[in-house]
Amino acid sequence: MRMRTVVIWPVDCGRPPEAVGGIGHQRSPRSRRRRSGLRFALVWGSLLLLAVQTRASDEAQESGLFEQKPDVARLIVGFEQAAASAAESERKYFIDFTVEVGFGRKDTWSRGAYGPLFRTWGTVRLTSVPQQINVPVGEFATQFDQNLANLKVNELVQAGELLTGFELMVATWPHYKSTDFRRGGVSLSVTAAGGVITPLDPQSSLRVFELTDEARQTLGIDASKNYVAFVSKDRDRFFRQWYAGFRLRTHYGSSTSGRLNSILDVSVGQDEAITGGRLYRSVLRAEGFFPLEWGTGFLYLYGGVLIRPGPVREKEPLLLRPAPAGVVVPAPDVEVRTIPQVDKDFYRIGVGVDLVRLVEQFRGKHVSEPPKPQGDGHD
Repeated sequence: MRMRTVVIWPVDCGRPPEAVGGIGHQRSPRSRRRRSGLRFALVWGSLLLLAVQTRASDEAQESGLFEQKPDVARLIVGFEQAAASAAESERKYFIDFTVEVGFGRKDTWSRGAYGPLFRTWGTVRLTSVPQQINVPVGEFATQFDQNLANLKVNELVQAGELLTGFELMVATWPHYKSTDFRRGGVSLSVTAAGGVITPLDPQSSLRVFELTDEARQTLGIDASKNYVAFVSKDRDRFFRQWYAGFRLRTHYGSSTSGRLNSILDVSVGQDEAITGGRLYRSVLRAEGFFPLEWGTGFLYLYGGVLIRPGPVREKEPLLLRPAPAGVVVPAPDVEVRTIPQVDKDFYRIGVGVDLVRLVEQFRGKHVSEPPKPQGDGHD
């Protein structure tokens, strides 16, 4: 059987002591209230920005507030691999819906072909349950639309993420007043964003393993138990996140029609999803999006990493064998332990295609298929 590496902390310890800033590290009530108020304003203010973006976009187009229509939306479906540091990776389908709205009068707030000086944006990202894909890469790529269509409805969405904010353009290369924009250009903006991530329900995170004598001694479990089940805690709040930093955009010239901007974000903030479920330490975030020309359309490449600056922590792993199929939880011979939220670096890479175009292509296949002949009742 395959062995899995499990790094855990006893239930009584909650999160590891070194992850909370040291023993006896406490903030004053006034400091906690001030920080909580700031986080509340940032996160829920960002949600409000996303709620008004659609209406603001319509009003802006009617009143001619900006000189050139910016990238308004993208709707992409794809496949990704994601994992925390030294953890088993998961492969999932995802849907990415992003809206961008520009503000400002065209005489003072426009930067020509680069679009509006000030933008608000919002991204909703949905991921499916983890997929077990054991087919060759070539076969999976050529049958991607069919594999996606075969995905069960109850497996389509397991978790969601909302991130919304604004960006202010501060520099362009070449200058925005340049008359030659056939090859495009690059813009640099300052940006800030906030949002939430939905936690998994405990049942989805359940993992059951066989107990060894070493595991019983390490975890303090008596000999009457044959298995141990690890499950995440039942959390009553979304994971909150906020970031501030820089955004680099590649604007493609008139020679490339319909191509979305390439984007590279480098920012610093906080993210409860990778820091033990609390906003207590800084996180460095780098994320990129690149539209790759492919035939008559585009492949959209994603990549991102979340890094927690600080000293490296290493622990001895606990090797456990997965329990055989049919083990029921809860049961008298199963010890159930809750595990803390991930407190590690995180990465994500993926590739996607235009969802609307994929749906049209899939519908076209069904329309073009000839109807099956009906039997006449004779052999």
